Amino acid sequence: MITGKNWIGNQLLGSSSKIFYSSNPKENANLEPAFYQVTTEELEIAVKKAEQAFDSFNGISPLRKASFFSAIKGQLLQNQREILEWYCLESGLSYSRAQSELNRTILQIDQFTELVKENFWREASIDNTDQSVIPQKPDVRKMNIAIGPVVVFGASNFPLAYSTIGGDTISALAAGCPVIVKSHPLHPATGELVANAIIQAAILTSMPDGVFSNLNGLDFSVGEFLVKHPKVKAVAFTGSFEGGMALYKIATNRPEPIPIFAEMGSINPIIICNENIEHYTNDWTTLIADSVANGAGQFCTKPGLIFIIDGKGVVTFIENLKQKIINKNAECMLSEKIYKNYIARKNTHQAKIEIEGIIDFSKGNFASPNVGLTNAVDFLNDDFLIEEVFGPYTLIVRCRHEKELVSCLNKLKGSLTGTVFADLKACQNLKYWLNIMEKKVGRLLLNAVPTGVTVCPSMHHGGPFPATTDSRFTSVGIDGIKRFIRPCTYQNIPDFLLPEELQNKNPLKILRRINGNWTFAEIIS
Repeated sequence: MITGKNWIGNQLLGSSSKIFYSSNPKENANLEPAFYQVTTEELEIAVKKAEQAFDSFNGISPLRKASFFSAIKGQLLQNQREILEWYCLESGLSYSRAQSELNRTILQIDQFTELVKENFWREASIDNTDQSVIPQKPDVRKMNIAIGPVVVFGASNFPLAYSTIGGDTISALAAGCPVIVKSHPLHPATGELVANAIIQAAILTSMPDGVFSNLNGLDFSVGEFLVKHPKVKAVAFTGSFEGGMALYKIATNRPEPIPIFAEMGSINPIIICNENIEHYTNDWTTLIADSVANGAGQFCTKPGLIFIIDGKGVVTFIENLKQKIINKNAECMLSEKIYKNYIARKNTHQAKIEIEGIIDFSKGNFASPNVGLTNAVDFLNDDFLIEEVFGPYTLIVRCRHEKELVSCLNKLKGSLTGTVFADLKACQNLKYWLNIMEKKVGRLLLNAVPTGVTVCPSMHHGGPFPATTDSRFTSVGIDGIKRFIRPCTYQNIPDFLLPEELQNKNPLKILRRINGNWTFAEIIS
């Protein structure tokens, strides 16, 4: 049952006079029930509960934490029908997309369940005392510990995988950090249903009250309060550049600055090498067109810029790609606001360059895919053309020669991904193009499209600014836990006072580095 209230730890509260509704973007119609914006008093309670929960949650055993995660998975699967129905109602996305995203969310939970069981993320390191050296070397032991309560902002375009129990939340919980989610106002019902699953799992596995909260809010004041609160120790955000930077400035200007891990969109450039291009035109243009139009272009990894040097077969390639993009069906965007922003930014492009595709739309928030075409000189002279257009649109930049292409690439800002399409045998400068692109992106692809982010330990979903605020960290895969931990050294601490991960007998049976060597062995004193 959806109440419209806020989960403040294990308590449902909703006393505010400020209410709002989610909307069905296909109909531009409000959905019942109303949602109560969290009050200042309720915000304070949520943060206090998270702080109180931190000590006990941070100290629970790996197996208990894994049991909690398994219970969350069970609750999600038990209630998946209602979750998926509301997902589709609030987002306008297809049921198959919703099911796929739920499967991905479950996969993330499974991977973090295994991570906390093995406990290797602690990176336990021990250097024993050495009395033979002068001065005598002390006993020094180190491991990673949780950073403290974390605030997670839900993403508009991924109601499951990047929101209430998405990669940010599950990685923070895996580290031992209580999580306060600022639910996204475009899908608060989906958020509440997922929050119900987390709270029920927490109760079933006896997690401390306050290990998780889910808060509703329509205006910026809710997020501002949370990021400013001195008991909050880190923030994760997925959304616009403007929103991410506003939160970043708050977090870094606090009396005690805290890290904010913000993913803020990406242009995801593609280079098309023209050697033997006629042999690959059909395959490559099909891949790229599908990627541009997928989900109404509302992926942070949608390719938004395509560079190509003039040559044999290039005109045919461009015409083929243009036709495949504009022949794609219109799809519903996430909200009227996002739809209108797409139209405005695309129309700004249209005033500057040639655009193919339907310009005026009449069917609600359904956007038809479009493609722009410009030359390198105009691209280099117009900074607006380098900015992301969120939606089913990409810009093709024709270059006369390699020097122009290099100039265009050097102008690019940081992106999540960069792709090169090339004939591996014929492309003379393939390594050169890959090396240039490597400096700009967090994930480098060859002859593949960037949409579709595999959840696995080797995936890096991040990139140089402005794609993210810290290119060293990923928001996908088990290494996402590294955002919410810090190392702590224990020097000359008696064995019985040490965390179990660092005790001589290795009671948790984890892999540790002892005097430089990785081993499961215990220390014989």
